[in-house]
Parts: sequence; C-alpha cells; structure tokens
Amino acid sequence: MLISTMTADEIYKELKEEYWELRNIMINIAEKCIRDHKTLKNRHHFIPPTGSKKTYTTRKNKNNWTIEWHIISYSKNQDLSVLFLSYTTYVDRAGKTHYALLGTPNQFFPMLMSSHFLQRYRERYLDLHHINTGGMSPQAYFFMKNRRAQLVSYYPKNWTAEDKENKSVYYCTHGLYVLRWLREDFPLFITFLDETCLTEYKAHIFQSEKVSALFQKYINLSVHSKNKFDPIQRYSIAKQLIQIPNAKELLIDFFKRGKVRHPEDAEILDQAIQQFDKKWDSIVEYTQALDNNEGVKQQRDRLFQQYTDLLLYGKPKGDRTTDFERKELLNKMANPEKQLFIEHNNTDLFQIVMDKMKEFDQKVR
Repeated sequence: MLISTMTADEIYKELKEEYWELRNIMINIAEKCIRDHKTLKNRHHFIPPTGSKKTYTTRKNKNNWTIEWHIISYSKNQDLSVLFLSYTTYVDRAGKTHYALLGTPNQFFPMLMSSHFLQRYRERYLDLHHINTGGMSPQAYFFMKNRRAQLVSYYPKNWTAEDKENKSVYYCTHGLYVLRWLREDFPLFITFLDETCLTEYKAHIFQSEKVSALFQKYINLSVHSKNKFDPIQRYSIAKQLIQIPNAKELLIDFFKRGKVRHPEDAEILDQAIQQFDKKWDSIVEYTQALDNNEGVKQQRDRLFQQYTDLLLYGKPKGDRTTDFERKELLNKMANPEKQLFIEHNNTDLFQIVMDKMKEFDQKVR
C-alpha cells in the first residue's frame, strides 16, 4: 500500500506492480467498448462521448483504484479512441492528500498530481469558465482536453539552480502548469496557471506558446502529411494564425527564448527564424488567395457546408443545418482537437469539391 514514508523510487516501484495488475482490466474494458460500438462494413456513424468508472482493489498491495474511461471518437481507420485514467489517493509526509495516476494500458508512465494542482485547476479553469465535466473527474478532464503539451522556454525569476534542474513549465490548451521530475520518467504536477491569472509577461509567454503550437499543426499538415492532409483544417489553421495580433512577432519570440534555454542550438534556431520569416509570407498569400478567388471561394464555401453536414448528420443534407449549427461546427473544425471526429460517406459531390480545393491548394503553395 502507498504510505507517506515512501520515497519516490519506492512509490515508482509499487506503481509498476499495480500497472501490471490493472493493465489486463483496462484491456478487457477497451475490447468490450470495441465490441459494443463496432460498425458495419462501409457504414459510419457518430458516437457521442461516453464513459464510465469502476473501482478495484489490487490483490497484492491493497490499493483502492478508480479506473475511469471515456470513448473519445473514431479514428480515420475506424479504430475506437478510448481515454483511460486510473487513480488512487495517498497522503504525503506533510499530511496532504495527492493522487497517483496511471494512463494508457499500452505504456507504463506513472504520474503524481498534487491536491494543490487540482485545487488550482478547479478554481482557475473549471469554476472560472463554469464548466460542467458531466461526471468526469477533474483530473481525467484535464488530460482529455490537454492531450498535447510542450515544454516552455521560461523559468520564473525566483527559481533556484536546483529548481531549474528538477522543475519545468509546460504549455497546454488550458494554460501553463509546473512539473517537478521526481526521476526522469516520473513527474509530479505541482500547480496550474490559467491565462486569466497570469502576469503580463507570463501571458505573453502563454500566447507565444499557443501560436507556436498552432504553427506546428500547420507545418505538420503542410509538410509531413503532404497528400494526406485535410485542406479544410489547413485553411482553418492558416486563417487562425494570420488573425492573431502580432502572431509573427510572438513566433519569433518563441524561437529567441529557445536560444536562451538551449544556447548550443542558437545557430539552428537562427536558421529557423529565417525560414519561418519566408514561410509566414506564404501562409498569408495562401489564405488571401483562397479568400479572394471567387471561383475557389464558392467551392470552399460549398465544401464547408458539406463538411458541416457530414459532422452533424453523417452525410450531406443540403440546407438542413441552421446558421447557428454551422457556426458552432465550423468553430470545432478550426480546433481539430475539440471536434468529435466522424467518418463520412465518400459521396461523389464531396470528393469532387475536395479534389478541386486540393488542386488549387497545390497551385498556391
């Protein structure tokens, strides 16, 4: 059992034993979800987010775990995406209650989350934005909505050399948070900082990281995916980027802060700034070309309508969606992580318009 006198290494060792016992339970749950929501061949349908919890006491160590899982969406190859989070409480040497966390059954990656972190996350994000998690634990909600995180090139001024060695600041969709690494593969979530409670400089850091994450998505779609990318998402991301005030300056600041944290990479980062300066102009030209070309604009608007219908109904429905529904769904398309993915029927109309947009996209790249 996890007890307050344990060292970080002892906790890590016990969590590894717990993982191997809980792993089979999570795999069985995932397989049942797949069986219960299996789709017929050539038939696609929308599954709303759903999930459940169960409690389990491990046989050897007698820790009481809550296993929580949520069906997120179908992926493009029709695999079901399921979020897992198993957690149990323990009391540290100071008498404070914290959480030990285990995630996916595919990999052992234990985490600790302090009660202070959860309290700040509730106060500074959930309560502040009046979010009802619908029965989902706040820790599961945090991981579901912030599945991507990136290290920030920033240290608070009051951090000592030891702090800088063991602590890191990370950017996520909801804000900034601080981790302390108990060992290289065992983090402790210390505190959470929402954008609204940041100082002016920290807010600048947050905005810079936010823009850099958006820019990285654009690069991934444009370069790494090549012919497989979705032109709607690419256009949406490009449009978001150029509409952010001072986006170019924020991105350059991101690279410059990287030089401070990693001086050994200064030359590479200088080259990145030069390449980005050229790339930014092409992003602006790309979005302006799509906005100004009437023929492509009509095709794009029609494509967006079809895409919206597919998200809402699973197939094109003409003018059946209301203006409000279209607006809400287009907002989701501009933020792919927030959209609930739905596979669409490969209709001739949709494919023709998609091909035309891709053809124009290749010309203005």
